[in-house]
Amino acid sequence: MPGIPALTKRVGWLPAIMCALSILSVTAEAQRSTTEAYYASGLSRYEKKDFDGAIADLDRALEALLDKSRLTSDNVTIGYERSVAIIPRAAVAYTVRGLARYAKGEVDEAIADYDQAIAIAPRYAHAFNNRGAAWHAKGELDKAIDDYTRAIGFDPNHAIAFFNRGYTRYCQQRWDDAIEDLNKSIGLNPGHASAYLNRGSVWFEKGIWDRALDDYGRAIKLDPRSYAAYHNRGNVRLELRDLDAALADFNRAIELNPATAQPYLSRGLTQLLRGNKADADKDFARCRALDQSLASMIDERIKRLGDALSLAR
Repeated sequence: MPGIPALTKRVGWLPAIMCALSILSVTAEAQRSTTEAYYASGLSRYEKKDFDGAIADLDRALEALLDKSRLTSDNVTIGYERSVAIIPRAAVAYTVRGLARYAKGEVDEAIADYDQAIAIAPRYAHAFNNRGAAWHAKGELDKAIDDYTRAIGFDPNHAIAFFNRGYTRYCQQRWDDAIEDLNKSIGLNPGHASAYLNRGSVWFEKGIWDRALDDYGRAIKLDPRSYAAYHNRGNVRLELRDLDAALADFNRAIELNPATAQPYLSRGLTQLLRGNKADADKDFARCRALDQSLASMIDERIKRLGDALSLAR
């Protein structure tokens, strides 16, 4: 009975704004200050998840930034993983507005903003990375791979682009390629819990249980509140029929996120194997209540578990 790995995906990266270069004339100071105020407010509102406010402020900033006299002269310094780059402020504004639109579910509009950012700054790795995430959301996985690869080409230390490309390759069932990307991402950023979580899920698909357990354990150490890591580690333990340990992991996953359906399904299967049918039925009922789309999966998993138990007798 296979488990149900739950992966996470970093959908976008807000550029690290370090400083603006003061290269405009004194006579433009009032306009520049107003523009910078809208620009800074747009970034701040995005960070606060006020996406409509961010879009409105960045609209106003872009009205001024797109003036031909300012388009390439008004720059900011942004941080990559291990370097910095000088990027036109307009490109960064488009990128952050794209992130806000993506967060609102406006994926096509986000892609249009990333297109504009790339047109202004053709080597802007963050814009390629974020556009790749948008293509992934649309199911255009090959386009996503292409954009992540271009981001990596412009910034070979872009840990998030490696992470995202690894996730997309996982979705394409390219297990070894996914492992390669996630290894690189972890090497660049060993403190990123989700990278271990995702790599553990690739090991799960390959049936390499010890490595999956190790990676899920590392994810939990880095992020003790990761319900997905507990849930996934429980599924490995369920595969290994380490039922007490699996149950403990599923209990913790549910404690951390009681509104997610899948851990109830996994715990219910564990309870069946432990001979606790009444508790299993309660978990299956809770799973159905939280997510009706899993109803057929519950029946399928129970049948497959029964078949496996029959063969084992």
